[in-house]
Formats: sequence, C-alpha cells, structure tokens
Amino acid sequence: MSASYSDIRRYSIEPEVLSQATVEIIRDLGWKVVYQSDYNLIAEAQTGLKDEDDIVTVHIQEIGSVLITSENRRQYYDYERNQKRVMDFLEQMDNRMIKKEAASIS
Repeated sequence: MSASYSDIRRYSIEPEVLSQATVEIIRDLGWKVVYQSDYNLIAEAQTGLKDEDDIVTVHIQEIGSVLITSENRRQYYDYERNQKRVMDFLEQMDNRMIKKEAASIS
C-alpha cells in the first residue's frame, strides 16, 4: 500500500476554465504532465529520490469540482509530502479562481 492524500474543491467556474488553470498550475509547480484529456490530468512530481516520482491526478467534474490526489508509487510513508503537494496546488487554484470570480462580478 502506498501513501496518498486527496482533497476536493468546488468552484462556480466553468470546467473548461478549471481545466486550463490546472494545466498552468501543474507546469508552474514543475510537475511533468504524462496524460491529459479535457477534464483529467495525470502528472509526475519529483520526490528528490532517483526514479521515485510521485503521481498527481486531477479530475475536473462538470459541476465545477476539482479532485486532486497525490500518491507515492512505492513508499508507505510520505512525511506529509502528498498533503503539502495537494495543498500547494489548491492554494494556487483558489487564488486564480478568486480573481476570475471577482472579475466576472465587476
């Protein structure tokens, strides 16, 4: 069993906008996209250990929800690395969506 951490957020933003923001955030965080469809993305995030990248999966649902999971491939303990990775992603997503929501109100 590997260590993992997941969280979900709901935004009142169109899924297409969430999808584009997801791609930008993944790249800003330095993760490598290994699979991408309209509303799903899988990336590898470096752990600092040789040949031990973690997997980050993002699912965007039509109702405006973003589900992100970070998972170690082989380690049982992650020393909260997965939680930090998920929280970093969601912090950036929150900041971007707050700006978009504010712009749509003005």
